[in-house]
Amino acid sequence: MWKRAHLIWGSLCLECFLLWLWEFSYSAYFEENVYFFIVIFKIMQMLMDVVMGDLLREHLMNAPLVVIIEVTEILVTMGASDFMDFTFSYFVELCVMLMERLYLDPGLKQLTKLWPRWHMLFKRKFAKRKRLTRAQKQAEELEWRRINEEIELEVGWERSSELVTTLAW
Repeated sequence: MWKRAHLIWGSLCLECFLLWLWEFSYSAYFEENVYFFIVIFKIMQMLMDVVMGDLLREHLMNAPLVVIIEVTEILVTMGASDFMDFTFSYFVELCVMLMERLYLDPGLKQLTKLWPRWHMLFKRKFAKRKRLTRAQKQAEELEWRRINEEIELEVGWERSSELVTTLAW
C-alpha cells in the first residue's frame, strides 16, 4: 500500500514540476540562458534519480519517472529559436551527459553508498565524548560492523556483475 501511495505522490509532484519546467522553457529568460539551464537540469535529474530511488526503493518503479525527466530535458532543448541554437544546445547536452555518465553518476552512487560509514565516523569524531556503558559500546560496534558488511556486500555484488558483463562480451 505504501509503495502505491509513494509512487502516486511522487508522480504527481514530478508532473507538476515538469509542467512548470515546460512552461518556463517558453520564456525569454530561458532562451537567453539555455546552456546554463541545460547543465542545471542535468544536475537536478541526477539528484531526482537519487531522491526518487530513496523514496520508492525500487528501480522498476523509479525508471519510468527518470525517463520522463530525461525526455523533458530533450523536449526543452528542442524549443530553441533557430537551428544553430538547437545544434549547439544539443552538443552541450551531449557533453554534459558524457560527464554525467563517466564521472558524476558513479561518484554520486559511491557517495550514497559510503554515506552511512562517513556519518558514523563523523558521529564518533565530533559527538560529545561521554562515558558509554559496555552495552552501548557493543551496540555501537555492532552497528559499525553492520554498516561495513552492507557496503562490502554491495561492492561484492557490483564486482560480480561487472565480471558477468565482461564475460558476456
